[in-house]
Amino acid sequence: MKRESRIPGRPLFHYFQFPELAAFKFFFWEKTLFEFPQHEDKRFRIDDTDQEIIDLGQKILRSSITIPTIEIWNEDTFNNLFTIEESKNRLGLT
Repeated sequence: MKRESRIPGRPLFHYFQFPELAAFKFFFWEKTLFEFPQHEDKRFRIDDTDQEIIDLGQKILRSSITIPTIEIWNEDTFNNLFTIEESKNRLGLT
């Protein structure tokens, strides 16, 4: 069985190939998109990463890469990463 994926940006589980990137993405979303109050005045620190989330994400990654897929990526897939890097500098997250 093959599954074709057409989603904007990278599939979430791909970030767990790079735990530091996954940790930053989750922090960024929690601070900006979901507006977690505990992140209001907080800056990203890799040491504050919830290891349980990273472990679970890597488990999902290992399972997902066993499924035959066709993923069609374009320049927007990677532009998203560059936009986040620019935003984190503007927001003082580094």
